[in-house]
Amino acid sequence: MLDYKVWLVILLAVVVRVWGISHLPLGMYVDEAALGYNAYSLLLTGRDEYAQAWPIFLRSFGTYTSALAVYFLTVPIAVGGLSVAAIRLTAVIWGTLTVVALYILARKLFRSQTVAIMSALVLALSPTHVLFSRAFYEPTLALLLFVLAIAAKLSHRPIISALLLSLSAYAYHPLRLVVIPVLFWQFDWSATIIFGLTQLPLWYLSFLPGPNVRFTQLAWLSIIPAKDWLKEYLSQYISYFNPRNLFWLGDPDPQRSVPNLSMFYFWQVIPWGLGLAYIVRQFKKLTFLWLLLLISPMAAAITRDPFSTSRAIILLVPTALVIGLGLRQMGWWKWAGVFISVVLLWRGLAIYLPQTRYKEWNYGYRELFSYIANQESLALAVVDQPVYVLYLFYQKIDPRYVQSLGRNQIQNYYTDTKWVNYYHDLNVRFDPLIWEKDVYISQLIAGNGLLISPNQAQEHLFTKEFTFSYQNQILTAAYLTHPDQKLKSLNSKTQNQ
Repeated sequence: MLDYKVWLVILLAVVVRVWGISHLPLGMYVDEAALGYNAYSLLLTGRDEYAQAWPIFLRSFGTYTSALAVYFLTVPIAVGGLSVAAIRLTAVIWGTLTVVALYILARKLFRSQTVAIMSALVLALSPTHVLFSRAFYEPTLALLLFVLAIAAKLSHRPIISALLLSLSAYAYHPLRLVVIPVLFWQFDWSATIIFGLTQLPLWYLSFLPGPNVRFTQLAWLSIIPAKDWLKEYLSQYISYFNPRNLFWLGDPDPQRSVPNLSMFYFWQVIPWGLGLAYIVRQFKKLTFLWLLLLISPMAAAITRDPFSTSRAIILLVPTALVIGLGLRQMGWWKWAGVFISVVLLWRGLAIYLPQTRYKEWNYGYRELFSYIANQESLALAVVDQPVYVLYLFYQKIDPRYVQSLGRNQIQNYYTDTKWVNYYHDLNVRFDPLIWEKDVYISQLIAGNGLLISPNQAQEHLFTKEFTFSYQNQILTAAYLTHPDQKLKSLNSKTQNQ
């Protein structure tokens, strides 16, 4: 039976994750929509948008995202339909369960109710984990499976731990490296064989051109001379233990951080220091915690980003445990720190996130695509990223039609890495704007508000048909072309010359 304090932590974890879930963040990031739509496609047809049956990696955008989270997502979509709330509530559940799992892990590791509650509270309020539990990221599932695997390992259930470690590696690419040291801790032959057998499909596909392309794009190995590899790796690796990155600076990727907040809160550097001092003194008793700390950035340090919270998602676990140890040594004023955390989190989510990150989350495309879908004229959506998937998601386009287009774009699912904005229907196509051609076609030209300047619209005789604004800024707009008037204007200019 859980103590009432544990239930309070769980309640807090749920509240900070579920409040305003359908509109905070505003809009939807393309990766989030792609995972949701492909889950919808798999649910209805057993195939993804490219007509691939039950893939291990999703070819979506040519990034070959791990597909495990998408299979889990088919259940809430079957119950609640394809919606922002349905897929984000799935993340809320995963995030909350991870908080509970961390509490169980800490109880087994430290044999202390106080440390377990403090560690769970730290994770419950971590800005990074809260954000990752409010939008649909595949690392969220991977972290849950990893924490459960560790808890099973500490409970002396090596087979269950091995299966969960294997699943976590399927859930998110970077964990393929991180899980191996955990597997070999307190070595068990049966668990190792089961892990190896279940990993064979993953490792086989990982070396094919498609699934390998993401690593090639992100790793610094190809741009750094081989003689400097060790120096570069150590520099990147150490950055993940830099207090500035952990407690003050946010992730450079605006989709991976709450504005003005880092993985943890600035005041938590104090209990973090106290916790580190404690585990140094208790090194022999806490070697497993040291193992978790040291392996957390292993995969992330190979990539070009100086500090990636998603690729080092595992770092949340040992850091929360260390901070939990430190909080045990602090007096009543640790609760003042918790109050400050709640205030800062509320400010970041409710005020700064909608005010500063709405463009990064593609706010306005839902309204634009709803407008386009109700028009008789063909629309050209001019974009600089694959927002076609937002159209598929918001309009709930029949996956069978999407598959008929997608399968024509590839010859081999796991080796053909070329990607284009392939989708089109009677309402919309997704292509670059070619001025020499598109101004002479009767159509809507749609995109973000800065796509066409007022001077360009006047020059080419466009009529603005739709705008969607936020904070006095035009986010999306649609312009109607008038090719007949444009030709008359050109002819008149030619005759005058």
